[in-house]
Amino acid sequence: MLYKIHDHFKSSGWLDINGNSIARFQRILDLVVISFIFFFLQPTVNWTQDFINIPSLYIVSIVTLFVLPYSGIYRSYRHKSLSRLFQKLNSTWLAIICLVILAFFLNKSSATHSRIAISLWAASGWIWLISSHILTRLYLRRIRKIGRNSRTILYWGESQAFLDFSYQLSSNPWLGYRILSWFSPENVDHIHQNPKLPICGGGFDQLKLWLDENVVDCIVFSHVPSTIHGSNQPNLFDLLGNTCSRILYAPHWCIDSMSFKSESIGYQNCIELWGLRQTYDERIIKRLFDLLISVAGVIVLFPLLLFISILVRFSSPGPVIFKQKRCGLQGKVFNCYKFRSMYVDPFVDTIPLKQAHKGDNRITPVGRLLRRWSLDELPQLFNVVIGDMSLVGPRPHALEHDEIYRKLITGYTQRYVCKPGMTGLAQVSGFRGETKELSAMEARVMADLEYQREWSLLLDIEILFSTFFTLVSSEAY
Repeated sequence: MLYKIHDHFKSSGWLDINGNSIARFQRILDLVVISFIFFFLQPTVNWTQDFINIPSLYIVSIVTLFVLPYSGIYRSYRHKSLSRLFQKLNSTWLAIICLVILAFFLNKSSATHSRIAISLWAASGWIWLISSHILTRLYLRRIRKIGRNSRTILYWGESQAFLDFSYQLSSNPWLGYRILSWFSPENVDHIHQNPKLPICGGGFDQLKLWLDENVVDCIVFSHVPSTIHGSNQPNLFDLLGNTCSRILYAPHWCIDSMSFKSESIGYQNCIELWGLRQTYDERIIKRLFDLLISVAGVIVLFPLLLFISILVRFSSPGPVIFKQKRCGLQGKVFNCYKFRSMYVDPFVDTIPLKQAHKGDNRITPVGRLLRRWSLDELPQLFNVVIGDMSLVGPRPHALEHDEIYRKLITGYTQRYVCKPGMTGLAQVSGFRGETKELSAMEARVMADLEYQREWSLLLDIEILFSTFFTLVSSEAY
């Protein structure tokens, strides 16, 4: 059987150029091109300054070498969203520029570089990264749509689960997956066959015979046979474990907000469905990052904070700061601070909480301006300094809304596995403002849980940069 496996890998393209080999090549090419552009624009300042401790070209190469791979842009050529890739490329390149300039300053070599040349290098490097990575993925998607560079799949599961899985592949042909056959624990005679899908090959015995004669890149199963004590039931895992194919479990019961991570308790292997997996060091780094930026923000923005306080104080009777109870880390309630943007309602405690909406007459003229530019959120910098909030994380909702939506959206309360944030992935993805329909809140929650799954310090930086481009929103009332 091994010779069949080797021949299959050759014919399917695993030993030819593919996403993984392109990623390895592109890692090297990005480093070479970015370093060459810098050297080409400023060749005389790279080696000749006597007082420079580290040659500038070394600094550019080292920063690029370490930051680009860490950003995750070389992973998941087959799955990554192009819009998310574009955002990652922008934030990653901006981080490289900032680190290079900081290194030049610390190295006492910044004065020797031409500002025009640095600007041209920054622009050229950005154009190279965007064009090379986006065009490469577009090319791969194009050839996968016509059947090249594809991966073959064998599916084991019930008919409805198979139909749902097949729909995902047919709706996204650029993924490049092709189902060779599928088998089912159900009675084959009673399975409704879709003419566009492969005919079911049979049950467990037929699956075993098929694997003896065929090899696929990936085996996906969504059904696990129940174990009956004392029975001589065939073991699916014995069969799948005796192949060299990649094995994926695709449970039909999963929902979009879940993430699957392996965990072990003693010798018992488990699958973690929800939760934030951060090491102690990562939590410390995130907290230090929050403190550094929030304290600096309070100092730099103090004149603006004072000016807004005066405007709010004289705009209408009432306090300058509006405090509202909200859920934080692990469901702990804290006071969330905002500049007051509404008229004071003496009966606010006796009526149901109502979200602000477009044309809401409760909002003051000053408050409308603050909300439009998200300036009413600035006092939450103090929440970050105190430790109740983070700069980036799921936005905290009013307690009344938490009670409503946690009963309607599965996984809603998992948002509070991490600290709430002043901004978040949901906000920069366009999910802000009034949630008139349940689907709007569901989209916001899905983005929050995606942030938990994908968290990294670089993602926090990316979201912060993106926030500046989404400060003004027609969805902010």
